[in-house]
Amino acid sequence: MEQLSIKDIIKKKNLIVPEIQREYVWGLISNQILEEFLQDIIIGLKDSKKHEGLKKEALDNKIKSIFEEKGSDGLAEIQKIKDEFHAEKAMDIGFLYTYRPNYINNDEIADLFLIDGQQRFTSLFLLCFYLSIKLKKKDLFLKDIRFDKSRKSLAFNYRVRNLTQDFMLDLINNSNTIDDLNSLSKKTWYLENYKNDTTIKSINEGFQTINRLCFSMDEADYDFILNRVRFWHFNTNATSQGEELYITMNSRGKAISDNENIRALLFEEIEDKTTVITWGRKWEIWQDLFWKKKGNNSNADRGFDSFLMCIAGLENYLADDKSRFVSHLDYLNNKISIRFISNSLSLEKIEKYYDGFVKLKTLAKTFKSHYSNIDWLQKAIGEIWIILNSKTNWFADFNDANRTTEQRRMVFIWSLLLYLSDEKINESFTDEIFRMLRIYYLRFNNNVRSVVQIKKDVEGLLHDGVWQFEFGREREEENLKHRALLNSNSQVIREMEQIIWELEDHRYNLDGSDMNSINSSHLIDYTRSLAIENLSLIKQSYFEFVKFNEKKAINLLISYGPFWQKVTPNYYYNYRFNNWRRTIRDNVFKIFFKEFLMGGLTIEKFYQNRLDQITIEYEEDSEDLHYQLVWYVKNIDAEKMWDEGFYISISGDNYNALHKINGHRKDKYFKKSKKIFNTKGNLNGGNPNLLSKLVKAT
Repeated sequence: MEQLSIKDIIKKKNLIVPEIQREYVWGLISNQILEEFLQDIIIGLKDSKKHEGLKKEALDNKIKSIFEEKGSDGLAEIQKIKDEFHAEKAMDIGFLYTYRPNYINNDEIADLFLIDGQQRFTSLFLLCFYLSIKLKKKDLFLKDIRFDKSRKSLAFNYRVRNLTQDFMLDLINNSNTIDDLNSLSKKTWYLENYKNDTTIKSINEGFQTINRLCFSMDEADYDFILNRVRFWHFNTNATSQGEELYITMNSRGKAISDNENIRALLFEEIEDKTTVITWGRKWEIWQDLFWKKKGNNSNADRGFDSFLMCIAGLENYLADDKSRFVSHLDYLNNKISIRFISNSLSLEKIEKYYDGFVKLKTLAKTFKSHYSNIDWLQKAIGEIWIILNSKTNWFADFNDANRTTEQRRMVFIWSLLLYLSDEKINESFTDEIFRMLRIYYLRFNNNVRSVVQIKKDVEGLLHDGVWQFEFGREREEENLKHRALLNSNSQVIREMEQIIWELEDHRYNLDGSDMNSINSSHLIDYTRSLAIENLSLIKQSYFEFVKFNEKKAINLLISYGPFWQKVTPNYYYNYRFNNWRRTIRDNVFKIFFKEFLMGGLTIEKFYQNRLDQITIEYEEDSEDLHYQLVWYVKNIDAEKMWDEGFYISISGDNYNALHKINGHRKDKYFKKSKKIFNTKGNLNGGNPNLLSKLVKAT
């Protein structure tokens, strides 16, 4: 195994893409993978330029010091630090897996067939060819790649794919300007057959992306890409390569991705070269998905690394092997070895979970076609990618109450993978798949963390059906909702689902954590038969209310009863009135909402009628806060009553600063009670409004 730049490779090797390898697809604009890859290269270039000046100055000073001290005796040491300097500046982009063919070629430079790394190598080859033309260095590039049109040979070729090989020879021979590369399909040499070749189409589109992102690159950038963007060349003909790779890379302290190390360990068990190539092709497809979905990660390997860790952790969970729990401290200190992870994996297991996982992508379009609005699906799948692109200890003790983040992610991701990877789940289960996703998307937002239930629940879903399976009593709303939907008119069931989704997805309803996982049953009575007309009215009325003037909405609910929550500080009474996530699940809101649904009025008209109907006899000795607030609601304009914020504070006996400012401690209108203030959150800071001063003159 050796680390090689692209220049090293094209000068020392004949790289051949075998027929069994898949097409080059990174260049396809629809994939956007080449763009992500080039952005990584551009970041590497910028980082190199940023640090190179300072490091070069330090290097020169060190060389000067050694030479002054040791003279010619220090030349070996000087060469060593020069080599270390150049090695440090290299940009590592992973592995290039190859094997030697059975035939023996007489050339000094051996043929090597690519197993993996084709997408990255082809992308770099195209970039270098583009830059060689742009910078008028094509002749030198052709010399490096040993291009010979008459012999149909070059250092990187598709020798066993005649059409693609002919295109590569034509491309290199006939392209001399950037305009040539940007208009390949219009050239006279561009054959009709080229239009139907996926690799050729991808190369064609790839040059468009390269031109857009790399047009400003200069000779220094070209040199960096040719000489300092490097692969680890991994020759699978050697024995025990997986173990060698793991030991070598860790001893050198290189930041090689976990998935590359895991791959090496898994591949070392395969003896048949055809099987190696088949799995290599699959592995590259798996990697591509995580390249596309890397999000804001500068390192596209993180998602795939996390996916492998995730399924290894899931396998440990299924094996009920508590001895393989990894503490949070050991996780933070990177004490999870690659061998530890790979022991829970096999290529077949990875394939099973990957094939299950991609069903979310392949079947989503079909599911969405049945609904006019399904925004939640993109958000749910987006949440999955956020988790996979984040650091998670998938080997955490799921019984540890301190590991809530890991437990929440395990319930969401492991449940999905376990369900989707079951052999019976196919296209005919499309509705079941996404209804199952909906259940666990809500559970994720509800902060459900019962990892121990995963296997039992998923087995029940697979055996009985997603809506037919009865979860435990702690999932009461889910059971009620599913029973109600099963007993509903099948002709409008999708419309009903969509209305329920829209209600559940509102920001006050979606987070049901610490609320008994209630997302919609505070609005919809699932014990009664569902009707599309009633659900439509609930949706219309709910969204009319949440868009209503917040100050008036608070006053409206005050008229129905206490719903506010006591908050800190504790040395006087302090209440919050705009915690809507809690308020809409309160009985007071339910009483109001039932009347509003039956009233047939707009929310503004309903509000005015309600205030007009309030008749309250003034009792100055009342100590009941609800009575006092209803009286103030009746006698203070809503805009003024909540002008400072959505909190009510009642001064305590020891709150001396407040007493000094406002005189007497008792409320002006309620003689036995402390003063009542509207505040921004508490009595510290801001301009607390004394309610008694806001009363309308009579």
